[in-house]
This record gives sequence, C-alpha cells and structure tokens, in this order.
Amino acid sequence: NTAGVYKDTLHFVNTGCDSVKRTVNLSVQSSTSASANATICAGQSYTLPWGRVVNTSGVYRDTLHYVVTGCDSVRRTVNLNVLAVNTSSSTITICQGQSYTLPWGTVVNTAGVYRDTLHYVVTGCDSLIKIVNLFVTQAATSTINASICTGDSYTLPWGITISSAGIFKDTVRSSFGCDSLVRNVNLTVRPKPNVTISSSNDIDCMIAISKLNATGGVNYLWSPTGSLSNPAISNPVASPTTSTLYRVQVTAANGCIKQDSILIKVNNNGNENGFVMPNAFTPNGDGRNDCFGVKSWGNITNLKFIIYNRWGEIVFTTTDPSQCWDGTYKGERQTTSVFVYQVSADTFCGKVYRDGTVTVIR
Repeated sequence: NTAGVYKDTLHFVNTGCDSVKRTVNLSVQSSTSASANATICAGQSYTLPWGRVVNTSGVYRDTLHYVVTGCDSVRRTVNLNVLAVNTSSSTITICQGQSYTLPWGTVVNTAGVYRDTLHYVVTGCDSLIKIVNLFVTQAATSTINASICTGDSYTLPWGITISSAGIFKDTVRSSFGCDSLVRNVNLTVRPKPNVTISSSNDIDCMIAISKLNATGGVNYLWSPTGSLSNPAISNPVASPTTSTLYRVQVTAANGCIKQDSILIKVNNNGNENGFVMPNAFTPNGDGRNDCFGVKSWGNITNLKFIIYNRWGEIVFTTTDPSQCWDGTYKGERQTTSVFVYQVSADTFCGKVYRDGTVTVIR
C-alpha cells in the first residue's frame, strides 16, 4: 500500500534460469484535505466552494476524484455557523397623557410599534430584536351645553342634581384605571321674567268687565280661559260671573317661564244704588259733559232710552248703549231747558229702570 518498484522472478524448473522477470511500479495517489469555518447572519445565505448555496448551520463536505482512478484527490469541509436571532416581543398599554420608558431607555408617549436590535460584536449580525407594541388608551370626550331658568334644577348625566351655573366634569375609567369617557356639562342659568299683573277693577252691577294686564314677557297664557276675551295676549278682558282667580304664565325672550295670579271679585248683590243718571249736561263742545247717555252703565243689553221735551215730543231715542244725546232736536240746538228721560235695560245685576229729568245748560 505504499509507492515503490516491486519485482518478482520466475525460474525454469530444470535449469533454475530466470524465466520471467516481473516488475511493478506502484504509485499511491495521495489526497489533500481543506477545511474552512464560515459564519453568516440569520436570514443570509452562503455559497459553498463547490457552488451549493446553503443558509442553515452544519458541516458540509465535498470530495474531488482523480479522473482515471477515481481516487479521492481533494477533500473539502466547511463548518457553517448561522448566528441565531432571539426576538423578544411585548405589548404595553398606557393611559393618554402618560409616558413609557422602552427597555433600551427611550421615553415615548404615542402609540406605535417600537424596535431595537442588539448585534454580535464581531460579525455585526442581529443578536436580539426587541419589539414593543405600545397602545395609548384614548378617552372619549362628551360635551353638553345646557341651560335652566332661575330656581329650576338640572340633573347631570351621572345623576347629580344642580341648580347653579358652572362647568361640571365627570370621568369614567377603564378596568386598568385609564380615563375612558370624559363628560363635560356647561350649565348656564337664565333669569326668569320680572312679571307684574294688574286689573282695572273688580266686577259689580255697574261694571261687568275687568281689564287684566301683565308685563315682563313676550308670550302670555291666561287661565281659566272661559271668561276671557283672548287668553293668549297680555291684556285680555275678563267677564266672570263669580269671583275668579286668574293665573298668567309669562314666557320671556330667553324661554324662561314665570307665573302670577290676580283675584277678580264679583259683587252682584243688587242694582238699587247703581246705574245713576246725571241731572244736567253742557253740550258746548268743550269735551266735558257734552253728551247725555248710559255709557257709564257698562255691559248692558235690551236698552230702551227715550228723552222728551216739555211738550211730550221725543227729542232722542236709542237702543245702542254707545249712543248719547248731544242736546239737539231736528238739527237745532236746544236752549237751556229741562227734559224728561226714561231708561230700561238688562244688566249684570238684573233689569234696571230709571226715569227723571235732565237740564240742558248753555
């Protein structure tokens, strides 16, 4: 098994002479070995000397052969080391307004995916990848602008009842303590109207109506409505048959409402002392006592009003309570004289009859 020249001689049996000389020149083909160590980063690939591409750690071998004999000529070995990468991942949640210090020292306060990589000193390959998934819990904000009138109350969404103006806040927190819902209520207090209420008079046999009046608002609503001329105005006319407490609801321009009331008394105990007639008048056009009639009797019906001169002639007659005698007859101004009148009418206190004399004074 070693290289050399090997010889052998065969002899003739009888003579002992050399018969065959055999010589063998033996060559031993030697082989060489080549060994290499290689290192790559995870995710990279390596091309072996004989052309194969690999990317995993291991011992890779290849042998070259002599062409004729097929003997090993060169043995090649590659020890490939793939540097592994360790990955560390964590999920962190913080509240809005808070900050978080990442494992490598950076302080952050916004949501995102943060990464940091440690490298092998010699190769520079990634050694450790740290990943932090940071979530920031956002708080939903709800704002309510509300208003009430003076003296009223308001119940906040979280159940507290208040009656004064201000900004009120409440915060609902999540299970891990972050603000989840921030509720704001801006409450203003509007003034109620300054209401005044009055009446022209109480009701008696002479005056069957009363003029009501309220001030302080832009809208009015009176009750009870049955005996009112118009319950939706500030100054309705009331004509009750019994004493009545009238209430008015006054609404201001800002929408606030205030109520007030007034009692209208009704006295219908008789007509003996009412429904008087003057005994003289002065139709001289000065605007005072120029006309003789029953306007002061108030709300009457079925009027019969007749005036006679001293000769029994009818100088004036009417059934209209708004009409009166101006002291003329057939277009002629009557001189100072005494005239006779008769009046009958149905009034709030029953039927009334009056007669007497009136003097025209010039």
